[in-house]
Amino acid sequence: MINFLTEEDYKKLANMIAALSERVSAIEGNPVLQPDPAGATDPVDYVDSVDPVDPVDTVGDRKIYSVKTIDEFDRVPWLTLEAGDTVKIYPLPHGGKYNRYAQIRGVGTEDNKITIEGVIVDGKKPIITCLDAGAVYDLNYQNWDAFKWVIGGGSFILYRDKNDPYEHKPKHITFKNLDMEGVNYLGSDGLYVNYLEGKFRTWDKSHSPFYIPSGGAENIIIQGCHIKNYGNGFFCNSVEGRITKDLLIDSCIFELNGVIGSDKQHGLYVQAFGATINNCEIRANIKGSLGSAFKDRSAGLVFTNNIVWSGSRVMDLVDTDAIRSFGEFGLDHYDDALVRGCKFIVDPEDEDSQGHWAGVIFHWGGDNGVFDEKLFRSTARIGRLTVEFCKIYINNSNSYRSVLFQQTEDDCNVLAIGLDIEVANTRLLLNDSMGSVTFQESELKSNMPVYSDRKDELGSPVTDVNTYGLEVINV
Repeated sequence: MINFLTEEDYKKLANMIAALSERVSAIEGNPVLQPDPAGATDPVDYVDSVDPVDPVDTVGDRKIYSVKTIDEFDRVPWLTLEAGDTVKIYPLPHGGKYNRYAQIRGVGTEDNKITIEGVIVDGKKPIITCLDAGAVYDLNYQNWDAFKWVIGGGSFILYRDKNDPYEHKPKHITFKNLDMEGVNYLGSDGLYVNYLEGKFRTWDKSHSPFYIPSGGAENIIIQGCHIKNYGNGFFCNSVEGRITKDLLIDSCIFELNGVIGSDKQHGLYVQAFGATINNCEIRANIKGSLGSAFKDRSAGLVFTNNIVWSGSRVMDLVDTDAIRSFGEFGLDHYDDALVRGCKFIVDPEDEDSQGHWAGVIFHWGGDNGVFDEKLFRSTARIGRLTVEFCKIYINNSNSYRSVLFQQTEDDCNVLAIGLDIEVANTRLLLNDSMGSVTFQESELKSNMPVYSDRKDELGSPVTDVNTYGLEVINV
């Protein structure tokens, strides 16, 4: 169903954009979150320690660990990093790679974050790889029997340890300027990881550069990183009572992630209360993978200024596993999401698309939405998805039809403002059979029939829907 925009809709939209855009404004106004210029060097001349155990310099109470060799990487006390600590990782000579992974459980503060920062030298960032990776561990501290279940989950694992209370979460941690390489291209026979004194297990197919399992984390920033060949290009989880909260991913590149033949791994998988994805390129997943470009189960998603290539779905925005915990912060926030200023590309013939194409561009609502008796509502996201000022290009001869918006509940609705849509070689449904869509000041060019929804597909195609706020131009 295609709707008109009411005055009440305008007011709700203005309030929602104002609330959700605060995090985007914080990015633009905070120099800490701005990308470092290519070729930037360390502004402070830190001195490498010759101490065989502790390569550290100090500024007041803050410790700065300078890492220029794999041995120095191993000597960083990853498990006991504290508020204000910084790990500065330099590129290895001759394109060398740090074949390591580490667990981080520290708690920073808003003013004294824990920072893991790649130092850019001659335009190059340090490379951290999963190939033949070994652990950084401290047998005097770490409970390996408890920890080994998350080994193989990621390069940096954010999780509590045996000495921490159940409610402990890593907090206020920033990762910057790192090149991260997974091993999804090797298949299951090559995903081996060394986890303790020569013992091996396989990398999880869903392994991620930054892995936040069901224990959750808070105030995590991923900025200026290049991520490729992981099962999930990013993974954070939330479950009832243990949620990830306040996540920012800014100015990153994701490419060739996912798992061949599987729809369970994605370019990014995000399940957090308060998630902002800004100024990123989400390039095509590895050829043959069946996952989405972006899989989101968050509350209050802000998705701005990104370029996204197609997966099996482009934007898969569905129900969370932690709706009651999210509800403690307000379900109105859960039910709304904002997508602004992005470009979406669905073209299997594009050399950068790895042959991917999507029958659905935006999937909004739920995968498994069920009625929650305590909350007296569906677990699906039944509020409004706002998509504004986006460019959408679909050249999809592989599909008989493409669906612009697929919604899973009648209470779902989409507000689409200022969209520039170009379609070739596939008929387009503006909306599937459920929910509603309201267009404003949008334009669609197509060389194939366009239908308002699945019910109208048996009838005549849309040729002039200016009254709906969408101008359809047949080319």
